Amino acid sequence: MLGPARRLRERREGADAKDGQLRTDTAVTALTGLFVYGLSAITGPLLARSLGPAGRGDLAAVLVPSELLGWALLFGLHMASIYHADEYPHRELVVGAWAFATVVGGAVVAGAWFLVPRYLHGHSHETITWLRIMLIVAVVFVPATTALHLLRSTSMMAFNVFKSLQLVVESVILIGLAIAGHLTLTSALWAALISQVVWYVVLFVYAKAWPGLEFRWSTLRTQLSYGTRLAVADLSGLAVARLDQFVLVDAVASSQLGEYAVAATAAMVTSAASAGIAFVMFPRIRRAATAEDGWSAMLTGVRWTLYSSCGLAILIAVAAPIGIPLLFGHAFHRAIALLWLLLPGQVAFDVGGAIAQKVMADNKPGTVSHAMGLAALVTVVGLAITVPPWGIVGAAVVTTVSQFAFLGYLWAAAVRHHRSVVSASAQTS
Repeated sequence: MLGPARRLRERREGADAKDGQLRTDTAVTALTGLFVYGLSAITGPLLARSLGPAGRGDLAAVLVPSELLGWALLFGLHMASIYHADEYPHRELVVGAWAFATVVGGAVVAGAWFLVPRYLHGHSHETITWLRIMLIVAVVFVPATTALHLLRSTSMMAFNVFKSLQLVVESVILIGLAIAGHLTLTSALWAALISQVVWYVVLFVYAKAWPGLEFRWSTLRTQLSYGTRLAVADLSGLAVARLDQFVLVDAVASSQLGEYAVAATAAMVTSAASAGIAFVMFPRIRRAATAEDGWSAMLTGVRWTLYSSCGLAILIAVAAPIGIPLLFGHAFHRAIALLWLLLPGQVAFDVGGAIAQKVMADNKPGTVSHAMGLAALVTVVGLAITVPPWGIVGAAVVTTVSQFAFLGYLWAAAVRHHRSVVSASAQTS
């Protein structure tokens, strides 16, 4: 029989091993995100200089709405799948995502098909065909993202590889086109399409995530039970992160949209590291032995996120006056002020994302939806008020305010929930 001292030592050694693995997985995931996002330091300037502000705006007019559709159709299924990853076969979870995406996504794309020309009336005519194509491609994003996030429960290394694959392939194509002197709006859109399809195929082969006959309505119902509570958060998160550009497509000139897209992309560099931290924290919090262990893990994630996001934001803000004109050209000089307005909100959003991992792991995705809903309300109302008189500047201010609203609500809710759990545990003991 083991003595008390030996048992305590073994528990400590086990905890140290878990902490070490946590730090390793977090560092690798965060650095992978930064590396991939760092590719935008190459492709972003290439696109800006080759397409100009108007062409960059046309590119955003195609890619932003299709990205919005993909995340909207996801309906929280990716987080529901990893939440139930230890309870259901992964094939059933992925096939459920395929079924949902095919039925719901097909209906949405059919309805949006005839609205595309009106939406893109102020942009290049070729964007109409391309947006329709990318809307169809966005439907497959649902099972692909579900399969990707299920890898978090089995291999963070595989998750990091496949999370990066699409952006790496697209960057290689764009750089090759630029070197060959053939980087145009059309070829850039081809690069986006090809990289997306390559990512889908390779991921589906590796994860065995093709459509199949393993569909179980009971499994999908379980996924939707969790996902519907998170769907509002996903949709509201899209409103906070992308509604500004979506609204600006029809509200400002393509050149101004291009300037705003550059600033928004630069501001989101901080999320590359913070997202890596969040990806690792969820499984750790989900499997925490006690409420205190889960809370401690969350606080660790919050600290790491705050340090990394603030550090990167300061570096970006200081470098912007030189870096943006140097990399993108003087035609994008207005993006500097926009970037300064967007960075504080992005840091707040990153920290809120770390807190959200704890709330979702505690089976409280509705709380995240409430926080995102508040931020989305601020975004919608704020954009309606500020965009007509102030354009892209008003959109930047509103986005930052909404992200701070998200952080404030979520932190208050997380603290309140933790105190109630601790109090309940004390009473029962």
